[in-house]
Amino acid sequence: MNASDIEFSVHSLLKIETLKSHGISLSTDIIKNTVRFPDRIEAGYKNRLIAQKVIDTRHVIRVVY
Repeated sequence: MNASDIEFSVHSLLKIETLKSHGISLSTDIIKNTVRFPDRIEAGYKNRLIAQKVIDTRHVIRVVY
């Protein structure tokens, strides 16, 4: 998947802002990198995929697509 193919929903952009207000800063580049190069992929609801990537020792990012 090409990074230029990734579009962000309004919900995802609001989530980025919510996390930022809690002291967790995620750039769109980190999210794109998670989708392109996940540590793990899981099956999600209604045939969606969930890409996971470890951010640090306490956090994992999960991106549903």
